[in-house]
Amino acid sequence: MALFESYIFHEFPTHILIIHARVLVSEDLDMIMDHQPYLVLKDPPPNVLTVPQYMTNPSRQNRADLNWVDLTLTDNED
Repeated sequence: MALFESYIFHEFPTHILIIHARVLVSEDLDMIMDHQPYLVLKDPPPNVLTVPQYMTNPSRQNRADLNWVDLTLTDNED
């Protein structure tokens, strides 16, 4: 199986909408598509990692510092 990922950005005056799209393709060419939208402040406070810094951070260990807003409205009670 192959996994393809893409990030789509749309800028608003005060926020940036990030859509993380993922497609899993099997050997039979069956596809499972998933996407996760996030809304991030465009000008965060100085102690918060910015979106370009997060996207270029190879380890992405500071993901929690971005204060992600999940727009899918799903209930994760696992």
